Amino acid sequence: PAHITSRMGYPYWMLWFGGRDSYRRHGRRFEPECPMLFIYGRRKPLRFHSPAWAEKLAAKPGSQVVAFDTGHWVMSQQPERFNEVVRKWLTGLRGSGS
Repeated sequence: PAHITSRMGYPYWMLWFGGRDSYRRHGRRFEPECPMLFIYGRRKPLRFHSPAWAEKLAAKPGSQVVAFDTGHWVMSQQPERFNEVVRKWLTGLRGSGS
């Protein structure tokens, strides 16, 4: 846990620290090329995603979007559910050949 920080999310890093390569500077949007599990808290005051982006991601094969009734730190506020969602998603990827 000492090594886990809020800066570990690549999209956040690119947005805030990417310098001349940041998404904001080039008007680029984060479009994952591989399956992605996106978990977010509904009660987070600021969001970096739009409902349309989440719907588009959820439609990609192997990807999933899960909203928790929490704030930003979903893994701390609902650890059992978080672990279960991640485990099921990873198991599904392994079974699909992705």
